[in-house]
Amino acid sequence: MNRRTFIKTLCAVAAATTLCGSQTIACASGAVRTVDDEDLKDYLHSMANFDLPHMGDIILIDTQLALLKSSLKRLRRIQRSVGFGNFCILSFDEALLYARQNPSIGSFTKKELSFLDYTFSFDASNYGFYGKRTISNITSRVSKKDLVKIQGSGNFLYRGQPHETYKSIKKLLGKKVYLTSGVRGTMKQFILFLSKAAANKGNLSLASRSLAPPRILFSWRRRF
Repeated sequence: MNRRTFIKTLCAVAAATTLCGSQTIACASGAVRTVDDEDLKDYLHSMANFDLPHMGDIILIDTQLALLKSSLKRLRRIQRSVGFGNFCILSFDEALLYARQNPSIGSFTKKELSFLDYTFSFDASNYGFYGKRTISNITSRVSKKDLVKIQGSGNFLYRGQPHETYKSIKKLLGKKVYLTSGVRGTMKQFILFLSKAAANKGNLSLASRSLAPPRILFSWRRRF
């Protein structure tokens, strides 16, 4: 696909206004300071109360919140159409093509695409999430030839050690084992992250305290 040129100035403006409401983000302005005891205390408090809003959270308002909701609705229509299992490994380009070809879903608008680009590119440390970035490009794909679909779960695992480990666990524990989450593509992580934010009035920081942002996916090759 032709990569869309993302408006770089949006980051600076949004960090100070739209994305933060009346709050400002120190790291967005480039300021650097030593972490002190109060920082640690605030961090531990927010982690202990991860599902509650906190001072300094990045919260979408007005136009940006509306774009979150409209993008999320379109993603959910795609998910229902392709199936929950297939959506787990659907790529960004595939989602855009599928939406464009299905009138019941409708093409993503330019503003929605810019919003998704921005959400993907935004430095997650501004949310307070410091996980390693595992995907550098929003159009990255999960190779289907490397995957095994787990019957009855709607999820996929990587071939090799992850799948063999799962089979070993299943053999030991039998029906007690349920695979509730496997390999996730960018679109799956988008819908999880945006759903959590939408359920909490656009609070992206709150969402990031229990869900990795779209650019930071867990590597299932390493976790098994």
